[in-house]
Amino acid sequence: LLQDPELKSVNDNSSDIVLWVGRNLVENPNVAITVLRLLKLLGAKVRVVGTTYDSGFMDYISGGEKLNEKMEKNKSILSKAVEVITISPEDYRVFSEAYKDYSNMNSMRVGFEVSPIELRLLKSLQIDGNGEEIYLHAACFATPYVGEIIKRLTDLGFRVKKVEGCSGAILEKNLGKRADKMARALGAKYPMLITLCPLAALKFKENGVPSKTLVEFVAEKVGLTPVASTSMKVKLELSDTEKQDLKNSITTSII
Repeated sequence: LLQDPELKSVNDNSSDIVLWVGRNLVENPNVAITVLRLLKLLGAKVRVVGTTYDSGFMDYISGGEKLNEKMEKNKSILSKAVEVITISPEDYRVFSEAYKDYSNMNSMRVGFEVSPIELRLLKSLQIDGNGEEIYLHAACFATPYVGEIIKRLTDLGFRVKKVEGCSGAILEKNLGKRADKMARALGAKYPMLITLCPLAALKFKENGVPSKTLVEFVAEKVGLTPVASTSMKVKLELSDTEKQDLKNSITTSII
């Protein structure tokens, strides 16, 4: 991500603001690149945590025993942070819930605020919605902050139609290709979906559903050209118990 000298200039290892990219962006790195370009536009400096790091999301929602190990591994990165900016809703959920819940067990200081990148951008960028109608996909794990995002977009002049439903991107680990039907069924009613989830955006595109992340949508509105398409599929093996726990967690998030 930081091989480009211009993007590398955004990274400051001494910053107490952490941009968590993490492994959830491995399959859709273009979104992370777009985030870095937008932060550069804003003149922001952050400590970038790349795709080799794992927040522990899958362990958290499936009740896995490795969550504490991953929290311990991430302790040195996060111990001095005052803010952690997340790109994926999955990472937002685990940092805002699990890390606070389990911090006492790990003797880990969790004094940082967790902020989804979309809210950070909508607060900082000057955009004129000019009455444009958008269909905003409220991704499963974005539930805690989707309301504020809709308010911000509305205040900027957009007419927002909220679209609820699971893209199947995470459930694919459980359902396999049957999850594709979920993506196609959800996207069939709309000319373009703007989603809060990079994994959902990729799943929609793989199934012929016109879509982009809100990050990419915002980037276009401020004049940045789209990043050339790149993706990499990562195979993740789960036990039957973990698959059921994952399914239950997503169902609860939707409800």
